Amino acid sequence: MSAKQRRLRSVGAAVLGVVLALVVWNVVAGLTLWRTTGYVSDPELGRIRKSGLYVHGIEGFSWSHINSLGMRGEEIGSKQPGETRVLFLGDSFTEAFQVPGDDTFVEIVGDELGSDGYQVHVINAGRSGASPADYIALAPWFAERIAPDVTVIQLSDQDFTDDLTGQGERNFRIEKTGGGFSAVLDPEFRSATPLVQRYPGLSPLLQIPLVRLAGENLSRTLSERGEAPEAGEPTSSSAVTVSPTYDAELLAWVLDELANRYQHLVILYVPDISFSDDRGLRTSEVEAALESGARERGIAFASPRDDFVASFERDHRAPTGFANSRPGTGHLNVVGHALIARRLVPLIEAEVVR
Repeated sequence: MSAKQRRLRSVGAAVLGVVLALVVWNVVAGLTLWRTTGYVSDPELGRIRKSGLYVHGIEGFSWSHINSLGMRGEEIGSKQPGETRVLFLGDSFTEAFQVPGDDTFVEIVGDELGSDGYQVHVINAGRSGASPADYIALAPWFAERIAPDVTVIQLSDQDFTDDLTGQGERNFRIEKTGGGFSAVLDPEFRSATPLVQRYPGLSPLLQIPLVRLAGENLSRTLSERGEAPEAGEPTSSSAVTVSPTYDAELLAWVLDELANRYQHLVILYVPDISFSDDRGLRTSEVEAALESGARERGIAFASPRDDFVASFERDHRAPTGFANSRPGTGHLNVVGHALIARRLVPLIEAEVVR
């Protein structure tokens, strides 16, 4: 064998080794860090996840089964006599891929209600990027397909500042029509990822775990560049802080629509608190408007803000953040989910027996 042939064989072996290593690491990443089920278009629900195993290990960690409705959990059959169904609607805070299913506030509430003697089936219909536009537009579908006895709808400031009206950015959006509003399916929606919105052809490439993880790390690095938060201590939550601009008329319309479309409704507000600085430690304008609006309409309202702050002051354990992300900010961890469940259980029980 000539020297040239030996060099070519060495290069070929090296390339093959790199390819095999990437294949192995891609499999490992898909089992331990991130694995999507892909998406499918549903004529009523919009773009939903395909059924299968979803692995999330970028922020927190969980292995989750996605059912045929694109929801986290087992398949949902016909409602049985005597069965009480509690439907949970919300965004990624409710979907909660950051923690195992049994540690979500949805499942904790189900366990607590079951131990109190109720025959309860909790249904986690949360999905990343969802907003009040989804909950309003899909109310007839949920009534027919799920038939909930109680509905818990999780909201946050972002629902009224960023998520409602953008075209091509969500499954559903709010349109201003004449003197009012309407919730409509957005046929232009393809992805919530800005890069895919601009370059749709990249979507298949981003389904590869290693490529997706590289993209996530790059996005995180760019978003955090220049940030230098100073440590802060939780303060009183009695004052009202100024939140990003929101439409008070739109918020009132959303509450009216939710009250009219869902019986036995509970509004859950999740505050955006950072325990590494003082962001969000006091009541926002959106939270104050939601609480007063819910009270005027006879809707049960829950905010765990004071519970979060008290827990942090007492135990020095933040209800948000993870060891593999940024402790003290981001999505709910097991502490946050447990605190929310404790706040929700008596409100749901009151709706069940009403």
